[in-house]
Amino acid sequence: GDINIAAGDLVFGTAGKGVVLGVTSNTDSNTLDDYEEGTWTPAFAFGNGTTGISYLNTAGNYTKIGRRVNLTGYIQINSKGSSTGNSTLTGFPFTSGSGNGNNTAGSIALVNVSFADHIHMEMDAGTVVGQIREIAGGNGAATALTNSNYADDVFMRFAISYNA
Repeated sequence: GDINIAAGDLVFGTAGKGVVLGVTSNTDSNTLDDYEEGTWTPAFAFGNGTTGISYLNTAGNYTKIGRRVNLTGYIQINSKGSSTGNSTLTGFPFTSGSGNGNNTAGSIALVNVSFADHIHMEMDAGTVVGQIREIAGGNGAATALTNSNYADDVFMRFAISYNA
């Protein structure tokens, strides 16, 4: 229901409603109604396949504030397996929002992966997958990294912030 506050009041809500800042109703779009922290298990795939991929270690943390999800993760692989195709990070805990405004770039560091210029991770709208690409320095063209770019002993750290 409605809450009665005067302009400029700061109200800390109850019953799971979170923090209400400068709004006239707990259904106002400016109500902070979702906060969550947790862990997730990052995974890796080539062409959506995971045959024979063997992990030494994986770890992931997230914080979700409203629609905004902030992820960090770590993967260490000791065998890339036999799947082929474009490389992706998978297992993100929330689906990204739909529409072009929700395409998001993240940062990634890779060890024992060959690429020409700059590494790039992107999460397309409406997915739970991060695409891993190299960006050519000369013309800025993006090319997907595939299984042939990876050694068996790959280490990666990454971070991305996106709208759910």
